[in-house]
Amino acid sequence: MNKIFDGILLVSDIDGTFLDEKKQLLKKNLDAVEYFKANGGMFTFATGRYEKGEQIQEMKNYVNAPAICTNGACIYDFSIERVIHKQCLDGREIIETLYKIKEKYSNINVITIRYTYEDDIVFINNNNKEEILTYDWYKIVIIGDGDILDEIREYLTDIYGDKYAYSKSESTLFEILDKDATKGTMIQYLHKYLNEKYNRKLKLYAIGDYENDIPMLRYADFAACPDNALDIVKAECDLVVCNQDDGSVADLIYKIEEEIRHG
Repeated sequence: MNKIFDGILLVSDIDGTFLDEKKQLLKKNLDAVEYFKANGGMFTFATGRYEKGEQIQEMKNYVNAPAICTNGACIYDFSIERVIHKQCLDGREIIETLYKIKEKYSNINVITIRYTYEDDIVFINNNNKEEILTYDWYKIVIIGDGDILDEIREYLTDIYGDKYAYSKSESTLFEILDKDATKGTMIQYLHKYLNEKYNRKLKLYAIGDYENDIPMLRYADFAACPDNALDIVKAECDLVVCNQDDGSVADLIYKIEEEIRHG
């Protein structure tokens, strides 16, 4: 006998969606996810966070499917502690531009540029080339004032056009990834991977709150966002659930159940 959530894959953003505004876990969400999994559902995250970061390591036991990490640069299977798919950018093509950005904006605001790869997170300074161990980077993160980040996006677009994928994961975080490394492209890969693994077509639900979630939400069979989401995100969604502080993922799970039971 099939369980009520059998055949459903739910993918959730973490910050602004699964966590509350203080970036704390909510018991309401955790209980709902356990209920969802116990009744046949598959649950995982799609996050800008690094798969080996402290908080996501604390959260890995809540998923029962591989997770999309570093905003779409890799898919990580916590059950085997291994990357199963990745899409890196070549840092050698952009490194000098990053140094120019740090120089150009050094007197305007504190800009920190960091790149992430499989073994570490490195902060780029003007003279630390000797610290760069690999140029196969998951992503580059530029941290600073929102208006300055918009200027930097325009500056990079003028130089590189659409060579890279750009997005904000928060108002002060601007991220640069390989063109094919987004939550949208990776959720397509993950969906296909799981469909083939289980020899069935899983119905895909996705929930997120920010600009970097939009490609994922567009691909999903059903897209949702918390009430605190950006207006441009709400415009992409089939459903707006409660605020992140009130348990938006739990709200979605129980609305899915209601729809299944009552049609």
